[in-house]
Formats: sequence, structure tokens, C-alpha cells
Amino acid sequence: MVNVIINGRAVKVPEKTTILEAAEKAGVRIPTLCYLKDLNEIGACRICVVEVEGYERLFTACNNPVADGMVIHTNSKKASPSTIPTVPYVPATGTAPCRRSPMT
Repeated sequence: MVNVIINGRAVKVPEKTTILEAAEKAGVRIPTLCYLKDLNEIGACRICVVEVEGYERLFTACNNPVADGMVIHTNSKKASPSTIPTVPYVPATGTAPCRRSPMT
């Protein structure tokens, strides 16, 4: 089992659990767009990015596994604004097929 802290909430999850799954278990919602469990975990849309203490870069929550002792922030100044530039690229109607999605 791995111990992580997400937005101040301690959670214990199995090894190889994604940040997104650990957040769900902790009751923390992380928005996603391109994520389709077991089908499309590529993190291409970057909507689910989070800040992990000790790292300069942001992590996509849908396809990065947790590590023991990770401290994750989903609503930090660093993580939240980074999703804004991707939002205009989302089709307004939601009916356009995604080129990378196996569902289209």
C-alpha cells in the first residue's frame, strides 16, 4: 500500500494506483476530458494536471501512478491556471470526434 496526501487529505491506496484514482478515493474530484479508463489513458488534453510537491513540472493525474509519500495539490496556483489554455480547444458542441479517442 502507498500513502499519499491529496489537498491535505491522507489516503492509502494500492501500488500502481493513478493520481486520479487516489484522488477519487480521497473524495477529491479532478476534471478529465480525454480519459477513458482502460481504453485511453494518454493525458493528451492536460485538463487533469496536478502539482506534486518536489517537482517543477505538472503531472497528468489520469496516467501517472502515485508514489509513497507524494503530496499532491489539485487546486494550487501552479496547477489550476495551467488548464485554462486547453479549454478553448474543446469543441463547443461536444459532438466533434476526437482524433485520439478509440471510441470514435
